[in-house]
Amino acid sequence: MQTVSALLSWSHNTLLFDKTKTLEEYLWYAMQTVESGWSLSALEYHVSTKTFIRQEYAGKLNFYLSAIDDMLKHEIDNPSIGIMLCKTRDKLTAEYALKDINKPIGVSEYKLSNFVPAEFADTLPSAEDIEKRVRLKFDIGGDGG
Repeated sequence: MQTVSALLSWSHNTLLFDKTKTLEEYLWYAMQTVESGWSLSALEYHVSTKTFIRQEYAGKLNFYLSAIDDMLKHEIDNPSIGIMLCKTRDKLTAEYALKDINKPIGVSEYKLSNFVPAEFADTLPSAEDIEKRVRLKFDIGGDGG
C-alpha cells in the first residue's frame, strides 16, 4: 500500500481514504489511478460511479460466457455474446469495465416501463421494493454509498 499511495497526490489519497471502504477497494482505485493517469476529477468520477464494484459484474459475465462456450457450444456455433444492461449508457464507464475482457459483450441501457398489466399488479414487487431489498441485502446506503 505504501508504494502505491506514495505515487498518488495528497488529494488523491485523501479522496480514497474518505470514499473507499476496504483496503482492496483502495488499492484497486490507487492502481488504476497510477496506471491510467487519472486526474483527481477522473478518480472522483470512478469512485462515485463505483467502477470497482462494476468490475466483479464484467468478470462474472465473462465467466458465464466462458462456461457456456466450454460446456454448451457446439463446434459449428459462433462464440457466445454477452449483453450487459446498465441503468444508463455511458461509453467511458463501459470501456473501463470491459477493457481487458476478450469476449464480445454488448452494452445497452434499460428502461423500466411504468405499465404493469392488471393481472400482475398485485403479484409483482414494485421497483422501490426491489431496490430496498437489494440495498438491505448488500448493505448499500440510500444515498448511493
